[in-house]
Amino acid sequence: MLSLTQLKQTNEDVTIEGRCVALTTLSDFVVSLEASGYFKRSIEIVSSQTEPVPATPQGELIKFTIRAQCQRPGEAVKK
Repeated sequence: MLSLTQLKQTNEDVTIEGRCVALTTLSDFVVSLEASGYFKRSIEIVSSQTEPVPATPQGELIKFTIRAQCQRPGEAVKK
């Protein structure tokens, strides 16, 4: 399970905040975003921290923030 809590774009810069149940879930999400062709370079995981949530089966969620730069699909990747 992964849910987004905030998406903010300023020009080409995009910041995404959310929560997930495992770091592998976050990693898979980042890999999928990178493979989409909508971002200029690797996506940066700015922060990730666990927070207790007794109502979930795992007992905690991972709160994360990631940052990326947008591009049009098919546009040459700038490094």
